Parts: sequence; C-alpha cells; structure tokens
Amino acid sequence: MRSTGVRTRQTPRELPVPTERPLEGEYRPAQPVDVGRAVAAQRHGRNDPTYFSSMPLRDGGVVWRVSRTPLGVATLALRQSIGGAVRAAAWGPGAEWALDQLPALCGKLDDPDGFDASRHPSVAEWHRRHPDLRIGRTDLVFDALVSAIMEQKVTSLQAFSAWRSIVTWYGERAPGPTPRPLFA
Repeated sequence: MRSTGVRTRQTPRELPVPTERPLEGEYRPAQPVDVGRAVAAQRHGRNDPTYFSSMPLRDGGVVWRVSRTPLGVATLALRQSIGGAVRAAAWGPGAEWALDQLPALCGKLDDPDGFDASRHPSVAEWHRRHPDLRIGRTDLVFDALVSAIMEQKVTSLQAFSAWRSIVTWYGERAPGPTPRPLFA
C-alpha cells in the first residue's frame, strides 16, 4: 500500500469530566491590572487549544488556560472581580504550582518603573489609553521556546496552525470541566 503523504488527524481523547473539586486561590493586585490582556499575551492565535476565553474578564467572563507545569498538567480558570481581585480555580497534578504562579501570570513581575512611553507616539497613546496593561509571565521555558521558534520561521497563521496541530495531536487532554476540549 502506497503512502499518500497526507496525515490524517487523530481524534482527541475524550476524558470524563472530573468530579473532584478544584484548588482555589485569589490574587489581589496592588495596582489596577487588565488580567485578560496580561494572560492573552500567552495565547497562540484564535484557535489555541491551550486557551479559551468566554468573554472579556471585565464583563464577567472566564479565561481558561492549560499548561504543562513541572508537577504535571494544570487547567486554570481565571475570573476578575469588579474590585480587581482575580479568582482562580485549578485542576490536575500541576494545580498547586499553577496557583502559586498566578501573580506572575497576571503581570505582577512586569514593573512599569523606568518605562518611558514618550519615546514613540503610538506607544505613548497606547500607554495613555491602557495604563493597566501588564505582560504576564509563565516560567514555562519549553512552551516559550517552541512558539518563538515556530513564529520566527513562518507567518503567524502558519505558526498558530502548527502549534494547534502539535498540541492536539501529541498533547494531553486538560483536566477539569473545560468549556471545550483543551490540551497541554
């Protein structure tokens, strides 16, 4: 039998929704932070299988993020309250690690001191309109390296498609009651 060179897509493994309760935590930023934007910096395109957002966090939405932590896969669900506090629920073996990283993911380590937005008019305007913008950090080097390498070699759409294919074909189904199948 001859190979056509066309790879067929594997069907994602379906896992039952776990009945275990998630670990929960809360982060209260000292300064106003747009958590939705801070976390979205880790997203790889519109159909990223490691990320899902139901609506903007300011409007009561939830951001779902799956990652492979040093302790195992973790699913993190984030919701920002009107007062600015970030409530998080986490599932999976890496849940505790993911909750410990919550302040960094929300941009706590992004220090705006010394930042001079006036050096470029577009940057100054963006900073004026969004003073609460922080860039979140994950401390997950492998994810950052893989995406950086793919995104430098091809166009963004091709890189996002490759990321989606790799994660869904070879990844592990996210623990927890995710709104759609997510993978790490």
